Amino acid sequence: MNKRSLIYTLALLGCCAGPLPASAAPDGAALFQQTCAACHGADGTGIPGLAPPLANPELWSTLGPQAPRYLAQVMTGGLSGTITSAGVTYSALVMPPQSQISAADLALISGYVLGTLNGGKLYPSQAEIEDARAQPLPRSELRQWRNGKKP
Repeated sequence: MNKRSLIYTLALLGCCAGPLPASAAPDGAALFQQTCAACHGADGTGIPGLAPPLANPELWSTLGPQAPRYLAQVMTGGLSGTITSAGVTYSALVMPPQSQISAADLALISGYVLGTLNGGKLYPSQAEIEDARAQPLPRSELRQWRNGKKP
């Protein structure tokens, strides 16, 4: 291995060897951009025909104090079928479970969605995300819940 390759390898290992410093730790907005924006839009306003808006204060207000639990269930268990959001019908919707994302990161993303995008004060904790993963609700119940019929 030449000197340049060795330096590059050591630098790469140094970057990946331990936890990120607090100043470099990802926040909910950055995680949203990395994992959600491709379908839900960079500003969370959705992409008609693909994914509904997450910046939807009416929805989250209707769900009230259950909004964090609903969002935790959708993020961890996914959602499919047909829903109507902000007057747009999404048929054959398929939001896959976000099993590749840690519960801690999903909690940060949900804080961004419910807090920053929608002005809410409640969002699921990491423990609530883990509970949703352990006890997922059927997608049919999530669609009903979204339409005002709480499980």
